[in-house]
Amino acid sequence: MKNRKAQAAMEYLMTYGWAILVIVVIIALLVYLRIFNIGQRVADRCDLPVGFTCTGMKLTDDSFTVTIGNGFGEKINICAITCDNTINADGVDAISTTDCDEEGEYLASLDPGRNANMTSLGGCTDSSGALTTVGSRYHGKLFVQYMVKGDSGTARIVEGNILATVQA
Repeated sequence: MKNRKAQAAMEYLMTYGWAILVIVVIIALLVYLRIFNIGQRVADRCDLPVGFTCTGMKLTDDSFTVTIGNGFGEKINICAITCDNTINADGVDAISTTDCDEEGEYLASLDPGRNANMTSLGGCTDSSGALTTVGSRYHGKLFVQYMVKGDSGTARIVEGNILATVQA
């Protein structure tokens, strides 16, 4: 009677052991082929504080383009956009409002509810200070310098977040 139990146990282990081994090999193959590379499947996104919308962006190794909308109740001038992961808003070199109050000095002038595409040359820097490379994922900060009519001194700065794949 004891031999039959031992034989049944061995048959059970051999049958299901091979099945489990096959499943593990298949999962290992799928991981090796990067089928489960979830990080590359996350959609690009851009988040800015209340008052601004970010509806689209394209990040390349030497520039980035972002679509920013004005959610304020008044017209604003976008003076500059910066993409950098080594500093916070206090570390951004603020632009004087006198350098951003006439047409041609600002990237875009947005009436309430309007959007505009803006491009900044120079690319984005990661936390080590290196420029992004094609195909890599960038998770960093977006700084928008803007002014409202009547502002004096330096431009206002808001800080947002971006997550994007660097394209060619």
